[in-house]
Amino acid sequence: MSNIRDSITTNFDCREGRFVIWNKSVLVDVTDFLTGHAEVTCAMGGYVDVTIHKVRDLTNSPEANRNRVQQYLEAFFDVVAT
Repeated sequence: MSNIRDSITTNFDCREGRFVIWNKSVLVDVTDFLTGHAEVTCAMGGYVDVTIHKVRDLTNSPEANRNRVQQYLEAFFDVVAT
């Protein structure tokens, strides 16, 4: 398991006021991804400080929302692993 953890490095960063998650293969602009659903702010000190504030309620059921988030996370980690 440590080999997997060592080979897949995921980075959290604040670039020009935008929260991003990235590695060698992909960069995800979380601020852009959540536009219309949440306001995202970030700042860099000795660490990345991120605030995500929901701006609208989703109309889907809680189960549908969990499934959607699970699909996004699985897709993200599939890309990260390649």
